[in-house]
Amino acid sequence: MIATPTGISRHVASERRDGTFAGGRDRRVLLTFGVVLLTVAVARALVLASGDAPPGFDGGNWLAFGNAFLGRSVKAPSVVYPPLVPALSVAAAEALGPTAGLSVLAGVSSVLPAVGVFVVLSSAGLRAWAFALAILAAFVPSPGAIASWGGYPQLIATPFALIAYGALEAWLRTSARRALLVFGGAMLVVFATSHYVALVTAIALPVVTLATALDRTVRPQVFRRVAFAAGVAAAAAVPVMLVYARLIPAVLATRGRASSAAALQV
Repeated sequence: MIATPTGISRHVASERRDGTFAGGRDRRVLLTFGVVLLTVAVARALVLASGDAPPGFDGGNWLAFGNAFLGRSVKAPSVVYPPLVPALSVAAAEALGPTAGLSVLAGVSSVLPAVGVFVVLSSAGLRAWAFALAILAAFVPSPGAIASWGGYPQLIATPFALIAYGALEAWLRTSARRALLVFGGAMLVVFATSHYVALVTAIALPVVTLATALDRTVRPQVFRRVAFAAGVAAAAAVPVMLVYARLIPAVLATRGRASSAAALQV
């Protein structure tokens, strides 16, 4: 899903007055939203933890990849993947055990897309819609199904991709430095989490840029701001550049070939 929030620039500009990216959210709404997300995440984690093994097919793979990165696994050292999910899997497993830890990670991952919806829409000034649609996103079954199969990278990276789209538009319209920093941070998380979502984001960002540049009020300064944003995105990719240098050839080499370990599957 690609979304460019209209009007986000007005509320990014307001952060100078109230110190928040979205122009000041009602604390009770945030509390209610947090309680709903926690309830959904816990419910899904409990269901997944009822088994006697880490949930899904890929859940165990992320744990194995993480252990391979640490040099304590029988996995081939040539296996590469963006490091965030394997690292989180190892941390969760060591804290709670493999089954409970990965179940908690799956439950939390399943509600993160709803967080992305809430942040982007509320930043665009659509606060009522933000709450309603984010709650809907939390309860729809598809994120839970994806999490149950171990699709944590997509679930974690997607909300940050949405935030990156909105922050880029805000930067292009207002040149607010905070928007540029949010854009860079969101891109770093995307690159470190899922190469598939990173590819989709790389395709979507020029679309966001072009749509924003069509606004005549933005056009005179948009090219300089695009250059700054491109530089920030490139800098965000630097920490995982070596991973992608090994990952991309491996993905291309496995195209059309079955893989029982699904080692490079997103």
